Amino acid sequence: MGRGRALVLMQLGQMEEAYEGFNFVLESRPNGAVSRYGRGLAMLWINEQVAGPPQVPVTAADLAAARADLAAAVVADAEVAIRFESWGLILPGDESAEPAPAAP
Repeated sequence: MGRGRALVLMQLGQMEEAYEGFNFVLESRPNGAVSRYGRGLAMLWINEQVAGPPQVPVTAADLAAARADLAAAVVADAEVAIRFESWGLILPGDESAEPAPAAP
């Protein structure tokens, strides 16, 4: 799976699948800012799901890793968060923009 497909999965609200997709991409490109930001954002959205428990178990360590991914991505590319916002993908709880779509 490529980064583009993982982004589309996020836009469709399929956060668990997007998370796995970004993990796959990061195996070959561990410093990719878009993939790190996407993986971190997907994990935060998985944690925010209200329609049943996530299939990917979320721990405090997972949330810390997600925040570390977001921070590392912004250090590598200061514009990465702006690009995600332009794609309609925002941090959970960010009231300044529309939330990512919920999974069907």
